[in-house]
Amino acid sequence: MSTFPLRIITPAGEFYSGEVEYLGATTTDGRIGFMRGALPRVCVLVGGRIDIKTSVIEMSAVSGNGVINIASDGITVVTESCRFSNDGSDDVSEAVERKDDEHASMRDYKRAKAQIASTIKKMKDRNQSDN
Repeated sequence: MSTFPLRIITPAGEFYSGEVEYLGATTTDGRIGFMRGALPRVCVLVGGRIDIKTSVIEMSAVSGNGVINIASDGITVVTESCRFSNDGSDDVSEAVERKDDEHASMRDYKRAKAQIASTIKKMKDRNQSDN
């Protein structure tokens, strides 16, 4: 299988650099995989699991949000944080669950905010009709 250069960069410095056969990550469009010859583009990285496959080993890391730049000369991932998961499952699933909890909390917050705004509007309308 053909390889391509991959660099993963965090604010702390270069997290990973090497030749890989495959990179899997979650973007705003869903889970996506990259191999040599992928069309050049920029994707928004959603925090969660990153899968890296070299000719020798497969590994997983947990990343924060960031950007993936796919270019003809390789792929560069710039992320707010990244660390290798201990066994490829527990840390990753915990990170994904935390993200799901954050999204659920935000949905609950937006729903409650909309209900409050609706109730206030109804109260104002009722008050105006009473006058």
